[in-house]
Amino acid sequence: MEQLFTQPDSWSGGNVDALMYFGAANIDDANLVARSLWSFPRLKGPYALRNVEPDQQVPIPVPVMSEDDIGQLIGVYTNHDGTKSNLAHTTILDDDGLWVYAGLTVGSLPAEWDVGAYPFDDGKPINWLPPLFDDLRIIADHISKSTPICAATYGWLTAMDCNLLLEVISGQIPEDRWGPIEIWRDGHRSYFPTTQFEAPMRASEGGIN
Repeated sequence: MEQLFTQPDSWSGGNVDALMYFGAANIDDANLVARSLWSFPRLKGPYALRNVEPDQQVPIPVPVMSEDDIGQLIGVYTNHDGTKSNLAHTTILDDDGLWVYAGLTVGSLPAEWDVGAYPFDDGKPINWLPPLFDDLRIIADHISKSTPICAATYGWLTAMDCNLLLEVISGQIPEDRWGPIEIWRDGHRSYFPTTQFEAPMRASEGGIN
């Protein structure tokens, strides 16, 4: 039996995420986004338990969150090459609006991708990353068909990337981009590609490049 959720370290290393910002929203909007995400054909779930293999638990039939119980949902994503990884879906509602993270855990990325110490720069090529960005952009496009997205960015992200998206919406596009950025406005989707083709962190510095 293939190990996914219970594979050692499969939930470690952070995530390579799509971070989508929807603007002012409520819990009903969050549930609409969740239902759209989990209808994506290459995504199986969501499930409740990380310590039980997905084929040994019953999926949650329809994601329903409340303001008192938002939490995190997990599932299995089929990558562009047919391999499988763990996906985590996190929803945040704050004063700025609705934020949704959907991405693959670094510890569950396929061994054949040879991701090394990512997100730390260990000198290994990251040619596996652009196809993953493309996959995450496809997920965002799927969601945008039911719920308008204001902006999105992709990569191994930190809390600073929420501020980044707010700046992007105001017209401030950074020149140095470790992952793509997209803006949806008046029915048009603007795409700003990656400009820094390296891991975002240096092990010697322990921080963002």
